[in-house]
Amino acid sequence: MKRRLRAWDNFWFKPAPLADIAFFRMVTAGGQLFLYLFVWRPVGREFVAVSEIPHFYDPLAAVKLFLLPMGGAWLPTLVSVTVLYWITVGFLAFAAIGLFTNVSLAFAAAGGVFLQAYVYSFGDFHHPEAIMWITLAFLALSPCGKVLSIDSLRRRAAESVRRGRFTPVAALDQMSPFARWPIRLLVCLFALIYLSAAYYKYLAGGHAWMNGYTLQYYLLQDGLRWNTPLGVWLAGQHGIALISSVVTVLFEALFFLVVFFPALMMIAWPIGFAMHVGILVLMSAGFFEYLVLYLAMLPWTSFLRWVRMRRGGIPRGRLPVLFDGACPLCLRSVSVLFAFDWLGRLRFLPFQEDAGARQAAAIGANPEDLRRELHVIDREGKIRKGFFAFRAMAWHLPLLFPFAPLLYIPGMSIIGPMVYRLVADGRRRFSTCKTGAGRV
Repeated sequence: MKRRLRAWDNFWFKPAPLADIAFFRMVTAGGQLFLYLFVWRPVGREFVAVSEIPHFYDPLAAVKLFLLPMGGAWLPTLVSVTVLYWITVGFLAFAAIGLFTNVSLAFAAAGGVFLQAYVYSFGDFHHPEAIMWITLAFLALSPCGKVLSIDSLRRRAAESVRRGRFTPVAALDQMSPFARWPIRLLVCLFALIYLSAAYYKYLAGGHAWMNGYTLQYYLLQDGLRWNTPLGVWLAGQHGIALISSVVTVLFEALFFLVVFFPALMMIAWPIGFAMHVGILVLMSAGFFEYLVLYLAMLPWTSFLRWVRMRRGGIPRGRLPVLFDGACPLCLRSVSVLFAFDWLGRLRFLPFQEDAGARQAAAIGANPEDLRRELHVIDREGKIRKGFFAFRAMAWHLPLLFPFAPLLYIPGMSIIGPMVYRLVADGRRRFSTCKTGAGRV
């Protein structure tokens, strides 16, 4: 019995990096936000279309539950559904960046379930959407906002100010026994989905579904219907269709093995992702939610750790960043920058402490300058201050790296320091700096 309980705990609750579930949240919520805004476009297509056929409206149980105060069978107006859509979009955005993370996920999931059930209430059923909203719902019960979120950033900054000291705790290295179960649960859901698909393929066509001709028929049908030339061409290639049929059925029937042997995901992931991309390209069947969830399941934390070690690891090869450790504004700013330093490329040193004092003496920086603005020593050994320090750091922060070239466009060397000083002076109005001159 104890062995079974231990196996159960190891399967669901073995400590894992909190960053795993944080990246999972960002990709899932961010991906669904992208689908809502640029792919599904319910305001311009689905909602308007179904609102024109009210006589087909037969509310599903989920819709009746949400509309229970209005009698359950009430037909929402297009305006009210559109407003709910944009509210759901807002909560998805909050969930992606980690602002009021769990609450935002819960409301986003509730809004998404209602909107999807509302569309289904007009008789047009599909199946890729459900797993996404189920995933967002159980993510709301997880610690997915503990790291790599606005919530965690605010907590860390407030803690640094409260303690009067910056304590670096790398997001990629924080562990939790509750960081694994949402990803494992998603794998289990995929296993059930694929088993169901394999079963119904066999129920509908038996072994004939694997003879290649069935797939050729569907490729030709959808290729002509949706005008996909590649699908029409592939419909004439029996050998390729035969191999694809066999691989598809075997993949769907055997995916459940990943639940018991997680290492098999290295084989299952590329096959499954390629299968859904192929369905999209060849047959215009958009399993977009599946593609987003596949991307969410990638080992982002392991990849970033590998990159971090390949580029020198910790503490070797880091840029020294000197700041005023007695200034609350500086502590907040450094906490934010450290939260973005996923690869461990920066070394934050308060100039009041020994390591910082030695570094400051080595570059000839006096305390007044260090209190006034942040200092960075770049790869060439040059001292960068203020805006120019931020520009040097941007190349080493994954979230800021894509925007780093914008900091070098003509005129930024003049505008950048002005904005830097304006922001620093503006922030100082809302917080008291013990040194009286802190500006980071």
